[in-house]
Amino acid sequence: MNIIKNIESVDIAGERSWLALGVIVSMVVGGSLTAAYLFVPHLSELQWFGVVIIAIVLTIMWITATKDNNQECLRNQKYIEKIKQLPLDTLKKAARSEELSEESRKAIIRFLNENHQGWSLQ
Repeated sequence: MNIIKNIESVDIAGERSWLALGVIVSMVVGGSLTAAYLFVPHLSELQWFGVVIIAIVLTIMWITATKDNNQECLRNQKYIEKIKQLPLDTLKKAARSEELSEESRKAIIRFLNENHQGWSLQ
């Protein structure tokens, strides 16, 4: 299956591991704010400051998770654009090929189901 590569090999401009970045940034920001809350005398008197810390950390995680999801959607879209150009027989072979990842085979099968009604692996 040299014609079709795995979906994971699709290049995305500016690709990053957004979830990992979100976890790291959340830990740094959350840890810094928690330290400030514990050691700065007037902040520890503010009862709502703990809620603000949690809200900031959750917001960072939500933003990075959204960016990660958008990146995956773009990767799937580019993969579908590539496989659209291939003949049906090649796609059928790819759908059962052990050389492709499970995610790639699922994307191909989903494409075949949507665009080639009644197709089969035979």
